[in-house]
Amino acid sequence: MSTILNQRMGKRVTKKSKREFMEALKGWRSDNGFSQSQAAERLGVPLKTLQNWEIARTKPQGFAESALLKIMAK
Repeated sequence: MSTILNQRMGKRVTKKSKREFMEALKGWRSDNGFSQSQAAERLGVPLKTLQNWEIARTKPQGFAESALLKIMAK
């Protein structure tokens, strides 16, 4: 049972990790003068997803996080 539970829950993401991504995202959006809607469109994600990232409720993981950080670095 615990193996099934662990598979369903996925990898645990720390609050610090979520907060760091949130700060990077907000900084990128502010530096470029994007509204949340514009930033979501630019990153190709739903607005609600971007809003969840900005309040550190969730964050992208793995390759998706790496790809988004590269886009934001440009």
